[in-house]
Amino acid sequence: MLKYATFALLFLLILLQSNIVLADGRFSGSCANIGIEKGRILEAYCRKNNGGYTQTSINLNNYIANDEGKLVWRRNGRYIATSKNCILTSQHGISFLRCNTRRENGNWKLSTLNLDRRIANINGQLKYRHR
Repeated sequence: MLKYATFALLFLLILLQSNIVLADGRFSGSCANIGIEKGRILEAYCRKNNGGYTQTSINLNNYIANDEGKLVWRRNGRYIATSKNCILTSQHGISFLRCNTRRENGNWKLSTLNLDRRIANINGQLKYRHR
């Protein structure tokens, strides 16, 4: 009986761990061909729970704002209205949004935001995760 209980517990831990990996906000680790369109649409092929991949996208403009020249997480932020030359960069397996952002005085400032902090892969879909 102990043998079956151990097997069941091990299976449950593996299943829970696989779902946590896909839902912890670090989408870059489970997605491929990550890119950005129009400076605001994050696109990728992301792994689903069954191991397959699916194409997905998320409009970052709905979750990021320009706060006096700094990109910050904020619902309905609409950063793109005061940003230009937005690109996606990657460093050590983490994806970053980098834009020239306009300050209130009209000057432009380079700003970078770690997308893996709040964007998650939930069963093959890019989702915003508020913490």
